[in-house]
Amino acid sequence: MPTIRSRDLLLALLLGTGLLLVSYYSQIELLEYRLWQGVDIAVIDSVPPVTLFGLIHAILGLSLFLPSFYHVMEVVRVNRSVHASKNQPLSLLRDGYYASRRHPMTGMFMFIAAGLFVSLCSLIGLILVVLFIAFFHVTTLYEERTWLLPRFGTQYKDYMSEVPRRYFRPHHLAYLVAVLAFTSVGIVF
Repeated sequence: MPTIRSRDLLLALLLGTGLLLVSYYSQIELLEYRLWQGVDIAVIDSVPPVTLFGLIHAILGLSLFLPSFYHVMEVVRVNRSVHASKNQPLSLLRDGYYASRRHPMTGMFMFIAAGLFVSLCSLIGLILVVLFIAFFHVTTLYEERTWLLPRFGTQYKDYMSEVPRRYFRPHHLAYLVAVLAFTSVGIVF
């Protein structure tokens, strides 16, 4: 279990506050693309109003964004310890975060993007999260084929068979799918 670093925690909280402000003020610009328009109610009358589904999406966005941002800082520290330079790993990581998934940082970036875009509570945010997850997936496939397999060969193939999950543990994947499914239902209403 990584130790809690106060600087990383403070940075995650500051960015989380920024996320809340972006999600609140984006309602003005993204009003016509807002999800749940037919059933959403104002909790606080203001300009723009604080709505029930806006709050739900802000909480869901924070629940994806904050822990992922905090943990990605730890993974960055671990990665730096085994890289000679960018995309030039000296050794294959197999412990810690990498013991249960091959690309934990990419998975966390997917969660960060999902947290940001889900908090917007808009159709545009939903489209962007799907595009970002697809982009991260394609770049990870490219990384495995062009850098990791040529560099580590059979050692990486063995690692791939030992750790079949690429990004998430099963409960993380289930949570992400549930949040995106809930957000998608907002298109209908």
